Amino acid sequence: MTPKEQEQLKNQQKNRKYAKRKVYSSYTIKYYIYLELEVQKLEELQRKLIEEREKLNEKLSKHEIYQIFMQKVLDASEEFSEVREIIDRYGLFYILYSSS
Repeated sequence: MTPKEQEQLKNQQKNRKYAKRKVYSSYTIKYYIYLELEVQKLEELQRKLIEEREKLNEKLSKHEIYQIFMQKVLDASEEFSEVREIIDRYGLFYILYSSS
């Protein structure tokens, strides 16, 4: 090889290395942008889930008085051993007396 060809070969290798770094850098940037978008989507999902949990906790606290009442009825009654039995009895009476 002549010195000129060797110089051209060196330049081509440098250009390839530069191109590879540029492509790698481009992929890396695109990947980080993708990751940032995924993080934003997940943060939005987390925010929505937190809001939903807060709403459900509010609803739960509003309905907690019924559970306390049913537990007191269960404790005071010797006829029922579970809250479900009380609810079933109420359902039966409701059906019997609402149809007449």
